[in-house]
Amino acid sequence: MKVSVEWVNGLLDKPLSPRAMADALELAGIEVEELAEGSPLDEKIVVGKVLHAQHHPNADKLKLTSVDTGSGEAQIVCGAPNVGAGQTVAVALPGAVLPGGMQIKSATIRGEESHGMICSEQELGLGQNHEGILVLDTDVRLGTPVRELLTTEDIIDVKTAANRWDLNGIVGITREVAAQSTRKLQEPEVALAGGPAAAPNVSVDPATGTHRYLLQELSVDARQPTPGFIVRRLRASGVRPISVVVDITNYVMLLFGQPLHAFDADKVKGRVSVRDATPGETLVTLDGVSRTLAPTDIVIADESGAIGVAGVMGGENTEIDDDTQRIFLESASFNPARLRKTAVRYGLRTDASARFERGLPPQLCPQALAAAAELLASHAGATVAGPAADTQEGPASVSRLTIEPARIGALLGMDVTAKDVRSHLATLGFGVGEPSATGSLTVDVPWWRPDVTEEADVAEEVMKLIGHAKLPATIPPLRASNIVFDRRWPAIWDAKAALRSLGMFELTTYSFISQKQIEDLGWEASDHLQLKNPLSSEQSHLRSSILPSFLATAQKNRAYGKQFAVFELSKVFVKGKEGELPDEPVHVAMLAVDPANGYGLVKAAIDRLSRQFNVPAKVAPGAFHAVVAHPSRSGEITVHGKKVGVIGQLHPALLRRHKLPEGTAYLEMNWQAFLGQAQPKRYRPLSKYPAIERDVAVVVAREVTWDQMAAAVSGYQIAFVNDYYGDDLGAGKKSVALRITVQREDGTPTDSDAEAAQQHVVRQLEQHFQARLRTD
Repeated sequence: MKVSVEWVNGLLDKPLSPRAMADALELAGIEVEELAEGSPLDEKIVVGKVLHAQHHPNADKLKLTSVDTGSGEAQIVCGAPNVGAGQTVAVALPGAVLPGGMQIKSATIRGEESHGMICSEQELGLGQNHEGILVLDTDVRLGTPVRELLTTEDIIDVKTAANRWDLNGIVGITREVAAQSTRKLQEPEVALAGGPAAAPNVSVDPATGTHRYLLQELSVDARQPTPGFIVRRLRASGVRPISVVVDITNYVMLLFGQPLHAFDADKVKGRVSVRDATPGETLVTLDGVSRTLAPTDIVIADESGAIGVAGVMGGENTEIDDDTQRIFLESASFNPARLRKTAVRYGLRTDASARFERGLPPQLCPQALAAAAELLASHAGATVAGPAADTQEGPASVSRLTIEPARIGALLGMDVTAKDVRSHLATLGFGVGEPSATGSLTVDVPWWRPDVTEEADVAEEVMKLIGHAKLPATIPPLRASNIVFDRRWPAIWDAKAALRSLGMFELTTYSFISQKQIEDLGWEASDHLQLKNPLSSEQSHLRSSILPSFLATAQKNRAYGKQFAVFELSKVFVKGKEGELPDEPVHVAMLAVDPANGYGLVKAAIDRLSRQFNVPAKVAPGAFHAVVAHPSRSGEITVHGKKVGVIGQLHPALLRRHKLPEGTAYLEMNWQAFLGQAQPKRYRPLSKYPAIERDVAVVVAREVTWDQMAAAVSGYQIAFVNDYYGDDLGAGKKSVALRITVQREDGTPTDSDAEAAQQHVVRQLEQHFQARLRTD
């Protein structure tokens, strides 16, 4: 929530600086995300008047305007759709610097000179609206610096807890600031007004769970302009001004935290009712979308049908417009759980629904309604027709707690007296009685704090006012009877360090993928878990492999690097049988975008992990998926004959679709299955004598793999050097060069030792693979 410092200071008996106010909020336990201190606008941003506006001769979406800036006419190219002749606007002249830091210069745009800029709210730092220019409602002298008319607000952006509805209103924020800064809250005093007419005819179905519903009729002049202070505070809060009636209801919502809604009373047919939607009932909401309502939705209806989705959005059929003369003003406390589900179902997370979802107390409804009626009377010529219809019968109950000051002190770890508790809680509006004979205190919880339900909550409030800095720093005793260390994370950290040492970059991608990503890989979407309420269509399913995420990421980053290798260690989600929870194994995946050596990079990675954790991982040839894998350059990773993953180059057609080069290689394996085969390492001392290396080349059948050759040789250490395929070797043959290392514990090996080792290795390869020594 964006909090205007000026607005908060208007409710305090003594103002605070923006920094002091931010500190007070932090002390109150309210997270401050940003403090944006406003600064005066550049004096070269002046008031101007658009004399002419015509289409740019060389651009469809641009206009060529002539603007009187007070010191002469200036030609300005403008892209705003709402610019027109006769408007009073804010013009940034050449040399002006906008709040965002951009300096305005004369320029030639599509062949036409432009000497300045006609500014929007966003460009002036006055709001978020950038879809059109800011039109000034003023007759001030042209050329006057805009800084004399508009001020940029000091804004504190705060994040509030879900159980603190009161912090979604300026009054609630100010109450916390006042308590932390020895100031006093000057809360607006308002009361419901009546009139000669009868209250509106309203009925509420108890099945909706509506706690309170008020509806009052007023006559208004909807053509009146919105007062400048309301427009300024709305913009500072990130709300776009619309019309005087809507703006005042939004203003009151920001002030108290209670959303209001105004219906055009002349468009309402008969009695207003709050009920469940009927099956198949439809409503065109204010955003122009026709929606089919569900029976679980609460609707506001008249005798012709629904006129609004309760707490979420009103209907287009009772929308306020310039011709509106009578309104029904609504203030209510709806069932928060039902409203939350409705808002999520339709994707309508409005400012109003976000507040209703937190649960608003019934006591707030008349206060907000009275404040809105008072503002409408002052600024929209409104008169109250009659009393408000109110569905609440009798006063609301008061929440009362009994606390022990000694227990409060024990929870805080310090001595706290009854006097301390009473004085601190009084600043927050809590009612505290005199101590009883046993020393206990009776605390009346104010209606705006339904989150305070037990003694620990009271202790928290006392602690915030004492100050965190004054709490003693004591370490609680640890009496753990059984300590179990989690061995998984050290292994993960070691694996990540090993992969980074190979030059790979670690990725962290979303677990959500789209149906299109699944189908592009030739997989079935039905085999994947589908989300009931996805954030978007691009995140509709849970991935069963990391590959779709890697392909999307690599395609985006291909523009920044022609060759790169990435890895990720994270969960995937494997769909189980009906009624069973899915399996969530941790996978490790690697992608090497390198046409020349992609496979070599991922093969080096699996070799490194095998050595790191002493796992005898092998690569067996074979295509692991027809659409995904290269038909002849892929295989499976096995440990003791059990498949734990896949490795190889990706299919050329798949790579072309993602604009990646051929030769891009991929590896993915089940990390838990791989690590489960790890064996303790055994070390022996190195020989102090030098070794002899002898390189030989043998000719074998092409289908013989290096792993098979290494497994067949015993007694000596051999290593792969390279291989060669040529017609001179014979049909179906290849040459494999290997290096034999001979080392002794009792002395330096001789040439005869090396010759014996070579003969032994070649003889074993002859026996197993009909190999022959290559001599050419």
